Amino acid sequence: MTAGTDSIRARVQYLLRGRPSRPVFLILVATLFNTVGYQVFIPIMPIFLTRKGASPFIVGFVSAIALLSYGLGQYPAGWLADRFDRRRIVALATLGYASFFVVYLLPLPLPVLVVCRFLHAATGAFFTPGALALVADLTPRQQVSRAFGFFQVATMSGLLLGPLAGGVLASWSLDWVFIAAGAVCAGAALPLLFIDAPPPEHHPEAVVAVTVQPSTVRRLLPAITVGWAPEYLTGMLTAIWSLYLLSRGAATWQIGLSFTLFALPSVLGSVALGDLIDRRGAKLVMVASLVGLGLVAPVVGIAAAVPVLILLLTAQGVFTAGERPAVYSEVTHRFSARQQARAQGFLQMALIIGDTVGAIVGGLLYSRSATAAFASISLMCLVSLAGVPFLWSGRRAIAADAE
Repeated sequence: MTAGTDSIRARVQYLLRGRPSRPVFLILVATLFNTVGYQVFIPIMPIFLTRKGASPFIVGFVSAIALLSYGLGQYPAGWLADRFDRRRIVALATLGYASFFVVYLLPLPLPVLVVCRFLHAATGAFFTPGALALVADLTPRQQVSRAFGFFQVATMSGLLLGPLAGGVLASWSLDWVFIAAGAVCAGAALPLLFIDAPPPEHHPEAVVAVTVQPSTVRRLLPAITVGWAPEYLTGMLTAIWSLYLLSRGAATWQIGLSFTLFALPSVLGSVALGDLIDRRGAKLVMVASLVGLGLVAPVVGIAAAVPVLILLLTAQGVFTAGERPAVYSEVTHRFSARQQARAQGFLQMALIIGDTVGAIVGGLLYSRSATAAFASISLMCLVSLAGVPFLWSGRRAIAADAE
């Protein structure tokens, strides 16, 4: 009885020690606000462009170039966050992103709006690399995966709340969508103003290399490799999942529910998975994730009942929940404090490319066969599994920090 009580008390104390510090908590609040603001307007953007006279092709083109500009902006954003004060870069990024929403309220012609959307997405890229580097700066190395688990919770909570809020506001007026999105994104800058200056070892360098060094790519390759399959899956789901469910007879509310259930495991389980990665390393989590995704994906392509498909998508959400904490902590352990933002920025760029490839390839394969489209996820999982043996060992990292 006493031994069991002591074990529970020790576990509770460990969990409490893993709580985010005040500065990290402020970053998480900023991340939640930033993601909610983004997700409020993204599902409404196709409707807005259509009302401005855009064809379905133009709507798809704008979505593609926005994603491309967001991805390509990640490394330059990381360079700035390594060169200057990360707090200011992230805060200015949120304010710059928020200011663009005013443009959508103006009576501008469609070509101008397309250019503005490209610039708007590029501005949005400047938040995540700096925010991830700040989390790494302010968290002990032996708890960094858990901290990135909290970061994932903040991001996915925004995914749950934003589209719902955007849909309600759009029922009144599309203008209210952009006003609310801008206000929430501007609010994301406020918590960052209360974060103390970083310690001396995290001060920006006077000279930071602009180009990507081959050694940087080599050290990032394991994280990119294991992360590509989950990102490929996400891109494919974005492109074809709604169409696939409709072809199986699903109602629109069931489509919305399926996306919510896909995000829910990340909200509920990312912190626990991050804790496991801190204690055991990322290899176990990523093997389970990739094997699980590889086994479930082909079943999705042959299932017919809508409730079964929703259940299978929820299972895929479970298997993808640990990916981001794993790859983010992998980068943290492999790079010095003054290289964190550039490394995270390059990682983000590579993962977004994987997302884009999933959307394009998934759409092409789905036009021929849904079975082939979902089976391609299994092939990508096999590729990603090849990177698992090269992941950093959590135990080795903790031992190195202790020394």
